[in-house]
Amino acid sequence: MTREQQRQLKALKIALPKMLKEIAKEKKLKKKDDMLYDKKGDLFFDCFLFVSVNSANECICSTEERFKPMWLDDLFWELFDMKENSKEPVSLRATGAFAVSGASIYKDETILSKWTEEALRGVVEKYVDHFCESMKNTDYALFEETIHEGYHHELRAALYYLHTGQYQKALDEVGDQRGYFHNGGLDINDAIRAYANANK
Repeated sequence: MTREQQRQLKALKIALPKMLKEIAKEKKLKKKDDMLYDKKGDLFFDCFLFVSVNSANECICSTEERFKPMWLDDLFWELFDMKENSKEPVSLRATGAFAVSGASIYKDETILSKWTEEALRGVVEKYVDHFCESMKNTDYALFEETIHEGYHHELRAALYYLHTGQYQKALDEVGDQRGYFHNGGLDINDAIRAYANANK
């Protein structure tokens, strides 16, 4: 990257959160940093947007949309002795250190025609429109179909099996592995094993 491109990229990274704030207000979405989120019924959705430079030295805007049922974090927090988190603002499900990653439903990246705010805004608006459509058209059945895909998939699957009373499947899912999360001396997979064994 040239020095001028570095300057332009820095300016775009500063502009992106401001841009999202304006668009979120217009679309009645909630925003945190470079992320949009909202709750539709019993489903929670979030959408991350990034501006960066690829290996070909092209400026790109990329996005990822995710979703999860509200019960997922509620059960996770119950297992972790953090039930009070369920009463916290819904943003905690997106930005909290103790929150389960949702299932990915859309990923894309677009090369900007120019390294300008105008070019970035056009791509961002396209992605936000797509996110709004995803929230309208995504239902719980897709979560069941995607529990074994993407980041945190073992944890999502184990929690799904606990939620649906399939305790042996939850035990099989975590096996003897350590979990992604630890709260003090408690490992999430130990908490899953204890819950499953107590209920099966």
